[in-house]
Amino acid sequence: MPTAHLLHMLVQSLEQRIVRESRHRRRRHRFSVLENRGANAMQDVSGRPGGAFSTDTWVSCAEKADMGLNIVIVDDQMSARTMLRHVIEDIAPELKVYDFGDPLDALAWCEAGRVDLLLLDYRMPGMDGLEFARRLRRLPSHRDIPIILITIVGDEPIRQAALEAGVIDFLVKPIRPRELRARCSNLLQLRQQSESVKQRALSLEQRLLASMNEVEERERETLSRLARAIEYRDAGTSAFLERMSHVAGLIAEQLGLSEEEVRIIEMAAPLHDMGKIAIPDSVLLKPGKLTDDEMSVMKRHPRIGYELLSGSQNRFIQVGALIALRHHERYDGTGYPDGLVGEAIPLEARIVAVADVFDALLSPRPYKEAWTVDAALAYLYAQRGRLFDPRCVDALLRGRAQLEQICGEFSTASARPGV
Repeated sequence: MPTAHLLHMLVQSLEQRIVRESRHRRRRHRFSVLENRGANAMQDVSGRPGGAFSTDTWVSCAEKADMGLNIVIVDDQMSARTMLRHVIEDIAPELKVYDFGDPLDALAWCEAGRVDLLLLDYRMPGMDGLEFARRLRRLPSHRDIPIILITIVGDEPIRQAALEAGVIDFLVKPIRPRELRARCSNLLQLRQQSESVKQRALSLEQRLLASMNEVEERERETLSRLARAIEYRDAGTSAFLERMSHVAGLIAEQLGLSEEEVRIIEMAAPLHDMGKIAIPDSVLLKPGKLTDDEMSVMKRHPRIGYELLSGSQNRFIQVGALIALRHHERYDGTGYPDGLVGEAIPLEARIVAVADVFDALLSPRPYKEAWTVDAALAYLYAQRGRLFDPRCVDALLRGRAQLEQICGEFSTASARPGV
């Protein structure tokens, strides 16, 4: 039949979009790996021969970036700090050098400031270089700062402990200016490249999130059109579907569900009557009361809807299948198809049951006028604990202000959502 063919095409379209979303997620994983590789590149710099970048290359990179980088020197000897500052400032004018004789003062400054390279003397009174490095690494924003530890001949046994403390490179006194410039240039350029990779990864992640949001919006549109195919057969309008969906989301929100759970329920709720696609028009569109045989036919639609939607890998459709199967179950066990009682009924279905009846009461039908919000809420309250989960009814009542806004936004000329 034409309607079933339309449903099949729409489901195929949705599954294709799900495949595209999976590809987006795999790309996101690759971007994360790329970021980690860039951040870990600094760990490989320990003065190996032939690995140094030229000072000219670093200066060009720093000028192109147009940003100052902060170098911190921690050494208790003034003469050593002066020499280190003089050599480092000669690398590039963009570098800002801060030197400290007291490790505690340096640590306090580092906690509040940005550090791009740290030159740290090992032998200092009060706190040696290893303890300083360990404390610095405990700061979340300083875990990847390149640290050069300055030692003397004979300190080689502490190198393993220094590496474990987070030290990246070493300099041995007496320090040769050319070696100091080369090692600082290496680490600063790698720091710059690491930051560049992180910024690129962040930009790609933002673009990916925007793309995933677009995919989700298309999924929402596809689900909405699937639901509308049924709603139009049942003499409904898209405004009623949207209203019911938002009311279900409001109940979920008032129950304290997570933002993700609320979003899933809002998107899955319109699929609750999917099974009506297989109900004959003579039954579905009958203006008067259904006979017992006709009611038996109508009661098939929950299982039909479940069969149409089950088996999907998409979370929205999975929840939609569950809602389709259980939204006519009643809290006291008088519902169908299986007469489930209380919390044996899935929460999503209990939420949609309240939202669906509320929306049906507000919607005009050939056999009834539209109810007011007050009248509909009074009916739901009277049936709490019988037809409906009391918690779901109470949640809707708590959200009365938002409910009025929803009804106002999705009202029609023939519906009377106001009091």
